[in-house]
Parts: sequence; C-alpha cells; structure tokens
Amino acid sequence: VQQTTKNIEKSNYYARIKSKLLQAYVKMKPIEFIELSLLSGLVLASILYLLAGKWLIVIIGFFAGFKIPEMVIETIRQKRAKQLNDQLPQSLSLIANGLRAGFSFTQAMAVVGREMEAPIADEFSKVLRDNSYGKTMEEALQDLGKRTDDEDLDIFITTLVIQQQVGGDLSEILDIISETIRERVKLKGDIRTLITQSKMSAWVIGILPVA
Repeated sequence: VQQTTKNIEKSNYYARIKSKLLQAYVKMKPIEFIELSLLSGLVLASILYLLAGKWLIVIIGFFAGFKIPEMVIETIRQKRAKQLNDQLPQSLSLIANGLRAGFSFTQAMAVVGREMEAPIADEFSKVLRDNSYGKTMEEALQDLGKRTDDEDLDIFITTLVIQQQVGGDLSEILDIISETIRERVKLKGDIRTLITQSKMSAWVIGILPVA
C-alpha cells in the first residue's frame, strides 16, 4: 500500500489535484481527495450495477463517479479565482493609499487582510504569515502566484519584484496596475457576455427548424 501511495504521489495526476486543491482553498490532502474520488466511483458503479447489471455501464459509471469530485473542485476553484480577480484592483488601490499615508508595504498589505473579504484577504494574510515565518517577501509573493494562478496577480507580483530591484514610486505604479486590471476585468466581462449571447443565438437557430 505504501509503495502504491508513493507511486501515486509521483504522478502528474497527483500534482494536478494538489494544485487544484490549493487554488480552490480546500483543506484536504491530495491522497484523501483521490480516495474520495475512488469511493465516489465505486458508489456510482455499484448503483448502476444494481439498476442495469451490465458491466459496460458499470465501468462508465465508475469513471464518471471518479471525476465528479474533481468537477466540483474545479467549479469551486473557478469561482474563487473570479472573486479574487474582481477584488484585486481595489486591494491594489488600498495598498497604494496606505503607502502614500506612510505605511510600509507589509503594513499596507495587512490593511488589505483586515479590510477586504475572502479570498483576497486570506491570500494576502498568508503572504504576511509566510514572510514572518522566515520566507523573503519575494518568495512569499511567488508562492502566492503559484497558489492562485492568476494572470493579473502575476503582473502585480512581477512588478513588485522589479520595483524592489530598481526602485521607483510604488504607490504610483500600483495605481497604474490597478487601473489596467480594472480594464482587463471589464474586457473579460464583455467577452463573456458576447460568448453567452453567441451560444444563445446558436441554440435558438438550432431549435427553430425543429419548432
């Protein structure tokens, strides 16, 4: 059993599940999630066996049941990622205002952790905890980027790393990034609206001949 567990932990599937659990902020070990997926697959396969009694359907049911927990985690991950992305511009504005008020960067991030709601508050608070436990701010921010896998947050992190190396007015830089991200969020929303409208049009056109 231990050897099987070690082999699973070395697999790409294990790494993908670990990343998804981290990004979804689900406090479950990857191996526990895999066990849950196996249990889900076995339950659905057993139900289909009792109902149909055909092994082909049972096998399909097992794989479908195995994927259900991952689909749930992916939904949670996407929802959390969107919330974080929507909160990011306001968070950067708070940090910029804090810097102008005379706060240090860590103090300004602490304001975000107190004033904002989850998930951005949780993520920024974790950055500060990691920093206080001995990681450099750059390492803590890079871990944040890995956890969230958000393009806009990566822009923020990259800008901070460069600013620490070359200097500059960080509050002004953050204002520019905040405005850029707001425009990107607005553009993404417009794109989603257009895609939804196109899908609706396709459904209507497909149904009209039948109707």
